[in-house]
Amino acid sequence: MKIQKVLSLITTVTLLVAGVSVSSPKTIKAAYTSNVVTKAINNSDFIKANGQDLRNNYGSGSIVNLHGTNLGSWNLMEGWMSPEGESALDRSSWVAYAGPTESGSSASYAIDNDTNSRWTTGTAQANGQWFKVDMGSVQYFDKITIDAGSSTGDSPATYLVQGSTDGVHWDNYANGTSNSQKIDISLDGNGRSARYLLVLQQGSKGNWWSISDFNVYVSDMYDTVGKLQGRFGTSGADSLLSTYENAWIQPSDLDNIKNMGLNMVRVPLYWETFLNRDGSWKSNAFTQLDNLVNQCSQRGIYVLLDLHGVPGCDDAWQSGGRLGHNDYFNNTTYQSWVTSIWQGIATHYNGNPDIAGYDLMNEPVSNNSNYTNSQMYNSLYNTVRAIDKDHLIVMEAFYGFYNIAAPSTYGWKNVMYETHPYQMDKWNDWHAQFNSMTDAINDLKTKKTDWNVPVYAGEFCWYSFNDLWEAWLSALDANGINWTNWAYKNRRASSDYQNGGNWGLYNNFTGETPDLNNDDYTTIASKWNTATTSNFTPNTALINVFKAQSVTPTQQSKIKALANNDFVSADKNVSNTIVGNRTVASDWESFIIYHNSDGTVSLLSMANNKFVSVDPNNSYKLIAEADGLNANEKFTLVDMGNGNVALKSVENNQYVSCDLNNGEVLYANRSTPSTWETFTISNK
Repeated sequence: MKIQKVLSLITTVTLLVAGVSVSSPKTIKAAYTSNVVTKAINNSDFIKANGQDLRNNYGSGSIVNLHGTNLGSWNLMEGWMSPEGESALDRSSWVAYAGPTESGSSASYAIDNDTNSRWTTGTAQANGQWFKVDMGSVQYFDKITIDAGSSTGDSPATYLVQGSTDGVHWDNYANGTSNSQKIDISLDGNGRSARYLLVLQQGSKGNWWSISDFNVYVSDMYDTVGKLQGRFGTSGADSLLSTYENAWIQPSDLDNIKNMGLNMVRVPLYWETFLNRDGSWKSNAFTQLDNLVNQCSQRGIYVLLDLHGVPGCDDAWQSGGRLGHNDYFNNTTYQSWVTSIWQGIATHYNGNPDIAGYDLMNEPVSNNSNYTNSQMYNSLYNTVRAIDKDHLIVMEAFYGFYNIAAPSTYGWKNVMYETHPYQMDKWNDWHAQFNSMTDAINDLKTKKTDWNVPVYAGEFCWYSFNDLWEAWLSALDANGINWTNWAYKNRRASSDYQNGGNWGLYNNFTGETPDLNNDDYTTIASKWNTATTSNFTPNTALINVFKAQSVTPTQQSKIKALANNDFVSADKNVSNTIVGNRTVASDWESFIIYHNSDGTVSLLSMANNKFVSVDPNNSYKLIAEADGLNANEKFTLVDMGNGNVALKSVENNQYVSCDLNNGEVLYANRSTPSTWETFTISNK
């Protein structure tokens, strides 16, 4: 067990389930109940901030806790997570060098757009052979290919790929061996920047080393749109992108989301959905988005509109739409275009209760000391408020709350603050992920109270650690913090935990990815049509965690021990020890049966809002003392017949007993269940 108590930061858990009904299986499985709204959203569902909470009925109704997922790569594709395809960089001004080179061959043949020509060494492969290109200026990219073409066996025996911005200082990008004619070198989602690329041949074999085609690619949205527009025109590009969107998210996907118990989707949007590259508005700007909003509304799913990629990009990342560029904060034209986009959105959706709110800009990283994130947000806040007085506005605290102003600074009203707590550098380190998660919860709790505003974990991923996912979501819900994971789908294999795995509720894509540079219009459309979720695998374990965190709060339960027919109590006079000696069930004898994603249950005591824990340091006594869920706080329900159950501790695989020889205290210390280990659980 990694730690005795997963979270000391949960104060109360509000996601509760009904009292247990015993059925025929010996081990009783939890049945999940969705808390998603089952009717179409109407005006009474309109969300506004009220102090630290979101409430419907324009802020005067019931509290609404938003649980959801991001529809990442629907409108703004990211090559690392979607079958976007790669856009080849323009090689017209490149210069290539190599050594040694066969007489009559030339290094330029590797970059001449003719796969029938080749550069070759003209001699057997040996350590020290090299090939280099000068791309003329620093370029940004996320994939390199080295293709030997029809020269069978002429791929390098062992290679090292390096990059440099100045031709002097070099960084290693990739190394390996390959028997394939074409070597694909995929870099991470944030790619690389270099002017010079160098391939060193470090092995030896009898074949010559040949390169028929050396290419460099980028899979950001700006270059994808540019490539499609250059080949098929603006209308053709828009039509292809609509084809992809219609495949990536379908009505059945929204049914999936609803059935997970989720009630919101955050929709990342790309600026070229609304504007042409000259800044003029597109006539079909809202066609696809309106259809999505309407489909969500029919299922009672709120939509948070997230301007994820702005003109010029605001963070230089692939996720911002244009790799290597962060031009927004220094370009007044781009700033005016974003103002225009939010004016259009606010006008179009003003008064629409389907819209949870406006997430003004994703993960901004200002590189202009005269135009901070908060100043940018204030400008856009005023733009929206001049048109739309009612919709919630979301401010992103990125990288953290230290980088955003308090609402009182600018007089912001009806706002929610958002964080994206990622620990990417140590993705396979459980303790690093746990510490990051704990810090994130504490930050959100503190600002929620200090600033008296709703808070929201808009993106997160705890990689392969499902126990941390469960602890995280229960902590968010316990503290009334809204959340959406990143993301609904990811093309990567579940075994690729760093770039796949729990980055998607569906993953392991088996469809086709187009060649944006060579496939014709029909072929690209056909391949993008395979991006449906039917070509992904459900991430069942993570989906079950989500279901367990999205159940309906219901009534309390009482537990009676058959050992003496008395009720079980959390005795606050004896350090919250669990005892079975009360003739009447009152507050101390009230529990919530909390169903976990793994089919176990946990008991939340209403005496002190603590989970019942098995204490291994105290003879496995049951005590209501835990703030979060781990093995100590989990039990398997075992059917004992006649409506009775036994509780088997996950901590030590022992049954809970009401020990009549020891003051009716409950201990988990019996290997087999009998009368003292039998209980009745019923609604209170």
